Amino acid sequence: MKPPKPRRIQLSRAKGWRTPASAVKVDRTTPFGNPFSIEDWGHDRAVALHRAWLTGGAIDAPLPAAGLKRLGAQRAQVLEALPGLRGKDLACWCALPQEGKPDTCHAALLL
Repeated sequence: MKPPKPRRIQLSRAKGWRTPASAVKVDRTTPFGNPFSIEDWGHDRAVALHRAWLTGGAIDAPLPAAGLKRLGAQRAQVLEALPGLRGKDLACWCALPQEGKPDTCHAALLL
């Protein structure tokens, strides 16, 4: 029997809610968090920048050289740790998509 496909879980601060044992938190408090904030770039642009950064594409954003260097070091750390996420559910604060809509969250990209 094939194991279930990993899914994205929305984190919650609701009383009594706990991150499932099968899930790994991938928000900005972890190395897997999107380094491009929604506040600075907007949701869709932040996710697009994350995709470009993670896949080694060009980052079309005005960033200082020191910021690019930091992002390069962080990318290497994330890529090294990615195999540890294989097969696990990923938990993030982004709202889950409506039925039939694409999941535009950096965690969906990691999945």
